[in-house]
Amino acid sequence: MSFQVRASDDYTNMGVWSDTLSSPSDLEGILIDDDSYFQYRAIMETAYHGFTPILNDVTISWDPVSIGETTEPISPAIALLPISPNPSAGSPVVRFVFPEPRCVSISILDLSGRLISQTHGRDYSGGYHNVQILEELSPGVYFCRMTSGDFAAVQRFVVIE
Repeated sequence: MSFQVRASDDYTNMGVWSDTLSSPSDLEGILIDDDSYFQYRAIMETAYHGFTPILNDVTISWDPVSIGETTEPISPAIALLPISPNPSAGSPVVRFVFPEPRCVSISILDLSGRLISQTHGRDYSGGYHNVQILEELSPGVYFCRMTSGDFAAVQRFVVIE
């Protein structure tokens, strides 16, 4: 899975597509503050004949606030990203990011607040992470709670048949 993007202040003239990007990627030089329009196209390939790749979710984050010129990369903030896919017919994926190594606990609760599953204090390196929920979840509404130190966040997701 890869992407190409382009941006412009004029939707009738979006310009040329960027080089091929992989997730996560830096959009510096592609997005500028004056751009009002953004397009992406997904490039999906598989090595398995007879299988068709499916795109369930795309998340694009952009912070237009600059800190001035720097050659140092800006580390991602601590965040619990949207559960993917949502709604899910199978095992949804919990996605999160933080700049340095952290100890993370993830809890899955049903709509009534009953604890369905929990991972206690697993260590993760800094960066983006995906954790698949392996519990057999009945159709319904659930909450994913991630805690790490003084950080806590909750995402709602739905499981369908």
